[in-house]
Amino acid sequence: MPPPDISVADHEPLFAPLPSRPVPDHSTGITAVEDLKGKRVALGSRGSMQAGLLPYYFLQQLGLDPAHDLAVCSFYDERQGDSHSDERDVVERVARREYDAGAVSRRTIETLQGE
Repeated sequence: MPPPDISVADHEPLFAPLPSRPVPDHSTGITAVEDLKGKRVALGSRGSMQAGLLPYYFLQQLGLDPAHDLAVCSFYDERQGDSHSDERDVVERVARREYDAGAVSRRTIETLQGE
């Protein structure tokens, strides 16, 4: 079962709980964008359109102010880590429950599911 898709279109980022395998973790209660309020959300690199800028923009377009509505909203560049991929870092941190949800591309989810 794929993660809940609350993106605006197929090529846009997914905001979803992403445990060690990209499937939904219903214990977080995140099934819609409104459920992200008060949650910790990890994004990719600030300079990446797909992994950082679009997710941040879509949060705003979907009615959330990341600076005020989320407990934490951080970009890959702001986190200490050893992952060589910003989107893999998002998935790993959500899997470790450091964040409640993350934004990654559909392509990343498909790649990780194939591993």
